[in-house]
Amino acid sequence: MSPVYWTVMIRFKDGTSKEVKQRVYDMYQTLADDCGGKDAGILSWMVDYNVDTRKGYELVEFALFRDEAALEAFRAHKNHGKLTDFLRQHADWVIGRLDIDPSSKAPFAL
Repeated sequence: MSPVYWTVMIRFKDGTSKEVKQRVYDMYQTLADDCGGKDAGILSWMVDYNVDTRKGYELVEFALFRDEAALEAFRAHKNHGKLTDFLRQHADWVIGRLDIDPSSKAPFAL
């Protein structure tokens, strides 16, 4: 079981209202808990406004999952699906993923 570090950067479509952006932000703040939290293998979760908006990405998600199974359970969770369905109407995103070798000297503690 190797931990999985997951990053999502979200860019809203032109014309997306401040209200919709705020709704997406608010939905993200509780998503980890809404999908089972630490008991479901979501070890760390943070979503906030991007400080560097040069490429137009306004929100950034950082998450650490216990393993591949925890990530896949999160992605399949109905609450994640609700957010994704809403987000798809208003934004595009890119994903970054790192599989962490627990025996390596990662730059952060697990």
